Amino acid sequence: MPSLNDVDKAIIKSIFINKDVRGIIVPKMEVKWFRHSTNMQTITKTIKDYVNQWGIDSITPSSIGNEINNKAPLSFDDFKSCIEFDFDSSSEYWLKQVEQYIKYKLVSDVGSKIESDNFDQIINTSYIQDLAEAESFTFNTTIGIDYANSCDLIHDEIIKNEKLFPTGLVCLDNLLNNGFVAPSLNLFLCPTNVGKTLIMSALAKNMAVMGKRVLYITFEDGEAAIAKRITQNLMDASGNELKALPKSTFVDRFNKEVAPILGSSGKLMIKEFPEYTLNSIQLEQLIKDYKTKQKFDPEIIFVDYIACMTPNAGFSSKDNTNTNLARISSEIRAVSMKLKIPIVSGAQSNRSGLESGSELGITNMADSIGSGFKADVIIGVTQTEEEQKSGLYCVKMLKTRRAGNKNATVYMGCNIEKQKIFDVGDTTPKIPTKGNEMTKETNLNDYVGFKTNVENTTASNVVSQVADWD
Repeated sequence: MPSLNDVDKAIIKSIFINKDVRGIIVPKMEVKWFRHSTNMQTITKTIKDYVNQWGIDSITPSSIGNEINNKAPLSFDDFKSCIEFDFDSSSEYWLKQVEQYIKYKLVSDVGSKIESDNFDQIINTSYIQDLAEAESFTFNTTIGIDYANSCDLIHDEIIKNEKLFPTGLVCLDNLLNNGFVAPSLNLFLCPTNVGKTLIMSALAKNMAVMGKRVLYITFEDGEAAIAKRITQNLMDASGNELKALPKSTFVDRFNKEVAPILGSSGKLMIKEFPEYTLNSIQLEQLIKDYKTKQKFDPEIIFVDYIACMTPNAGFSSKDNTNTNLARISSEIRAVSMKLKIPIVSGAQSNRSGLESGSELGITNMADSIGSGFKADVIIGVTQTEEEQKSGLYCVKMLKTRRAGNKNATVYMGCNIEKQKIFDVGDTTPKIPTKGNEMTKETNLNDYVGFKTNVENTTASNVVSQVADWD
């Protein structure tokens, strides 16, 4: 006879150690859920019969154990293994596994009913409603927030413990009001070849250094190319300098300079996809695969970049590029909301955006203006010829759903050779006011000269820079 799997054991044990879960599982439990195990069928029937006679709150491990031992002693060892199973009923992971398992069983039950009925009966029965109820099964009995009765929740979880992800740069954190918020969809709007990938890969590295679990999805650059960029950043070396290192030297430096910085908590996973082969449903499945196969549950996701994805229903010849990108952005934002994590991506500006310097706006989003409507944050990044010579990006807050800093600008240092971004000079965002408009030229003069003092920011410096934010 097949041995019990861990989910079987978790279902039975959760009945005895979690009152809320018990009240949801027991009324729905069916003997046929456990066709693979006669003993599990016996255990289930014993629990159901006992509850029908004595009530749901009367069941205990000893009362059910005695019933089984007296009436079906051959099933007692399996019942004992369920009770002794090392299972934390408050564990979100295990409750999710049990929930998904029961949902599968409920959907299978409806499928079996449909298969056994003839065509006329199927037409006249509410199988669609049955399937909807099975698919919506959950242990979560709350629906939304009961505002008047949620004072503690509002204070503790919404106001005091807003989940923020500092970027590792004071200038960006100041612009973002302390970092990316979870959940949210955040876009960097840049002209061609200004540095979307440089910025996102550098920020992904910063997050990993600060102990976050980071997933980086890449389309245009391969996994190796992104890994090279991050290595240049962490080892403070250009691509040519890395190539010149003997392997033994590279391995020694990598083990001494890179591995210790990431530590045990931070993790960075890089996954490559060909363009237009990934949609939001497949992204969710990828995350599930990471959780189950590698025990990796990302806290923040970088998508490089969103215009390389496809809508869940595929591209339609009836829709233009803008409509398709709006749909993709909406679906990706839904993933962020569902998983309660920030997603960071990029957007391409049009030709006028390339020429507009710091005046870059949402209307410069090329064919992806629909993405702008769905995004929570849009940060414009430009670089004039003078700024390029000075190693600076002009960064402007174009859209934010959070208060303040809209249209504020700040300068950020960059080292393309070493794939780095860093703070320079005054990190306070400048917000133009009527009658006090700042020109890009005068603003730039405040930053040129500061760059060389901070250009060699190392990964270990990042940790100290953001210590006050954690």
